[in-house]
Amino acid sequence: MQSKIYELLEHNQDLLKDRRLVIAGAVTDERVLNLCLSCKSASVITDNLLCARRMAAMIGQECSDKRRQRFSYKHLNVFFDTIDEASSALESLDALLLILDKSKAQNSKIISLIASRLEDNALVLCAGENNGGGKSADTLLKALGDPCKADSRRKCTLFATELKNRPALPKTSPALTLEIDGTELTLAQDEAVFSMGRVDPGTRMLLETLGDVCAGRRALDLGCGCGVAGIFMKKKGALSVTSTDISAAALALCAKNAALNQVSLEIKAADSLDFEGKFDLIAVNPPFHQGNGFERQTALGIIKKAASHLNQGGELRLVGNTFLGYGAYLNESFSDVEVLARDTRFCVYRAKNS
Repeated sequence: MQSKIYELLEHNQDLLKDRRLVIAGAVTDERVLNLCLSCKSASVITDNLLCARRMAAMIGQECSDKRRQRFSYKHLNVFFDTIDEASSALESLDALLLILDKSKAQNSKIISLIASRLEDNALVLCAGENNGGGKSADTLLKALGDPCKADSRRKCTLFATELKNRPALPKTSPALTLEIDGTELTLAQDEAVFSMGRVDPGTRMLLETLGDVCAGRRALDLGCGCGVAGIFMKKKGALSVTSTDISAAALALCAKNAALNQVSLEIKAADSLDFEGKFDLIAVNPPFHQGNGFERQTALGIIKKAASHLNQGGELRLVGNTFLGYGAYLNESFSDVEVLARDTRFCVYRAKNS
């Protein structure tokens, strides 16, 4: 939840009255829908499945496992979608509220894409926590006009400007071509998805342990990101691969990369293992960064639920930073646990549902 940012925006809600508004960026607090009540029309774009579910429920609708979804109620539209795809569906607007994403490149991309849908002199607002770039967000808006600080409270800052200049549309990053365990992969890139411009070392180590166990198996690429693990497992002979993620941007990139590599994946929106299904092989590199620190809860939730999603003899393959100590937790949920690979940074575990 973004309670600090929401309180800042709620205090400045009069700026949005009678506007044709779009809210985009790091939208994870469903209460932003309350900011839209006094608007003529409003669209909210979120990349986060959990937020999309909560917003859909607020307007009496339900979120499915589709990677692109849109919910409409009276003057309001909610998109669970990428900024590229959702922005193309927007009509003429006179206000943008950007909630800062952790990626400066992604913030710039959002502004560039939505600016083409804004009228001249449209209001552009940018809000974020000071330790997340909010204090210096005026730099982001200087390409559009002459920004000023509209408000600051609870260590969050709101900047505003009128749209005088339209930034150029972002350039597409070139695809990445690489080889892992003798398998060639071509991967399109996206600033909004983890490990832009490379396959991170932990994922590479995980994949290098998977090559000889994929054939004929029903596999799950959990938290698929760009789709590299699912594509790799399919190329290594997996009977079927389901790729899931909580992020609309990740799901879209996974679908794009599956097409680039000419493999068929079942791509679904899901929050971790909160869905029905059993598999012979689950591959996961769980996130552990949270702001400037780290957390184990996502991984621990996966470890506790994984056995119920594995067929008899099925395996969980999990990679994590060595210092996180996932081995002890795996031993609590599985009787057959083995370390397959380890270096000074990462450790790959195999846990078998025997």
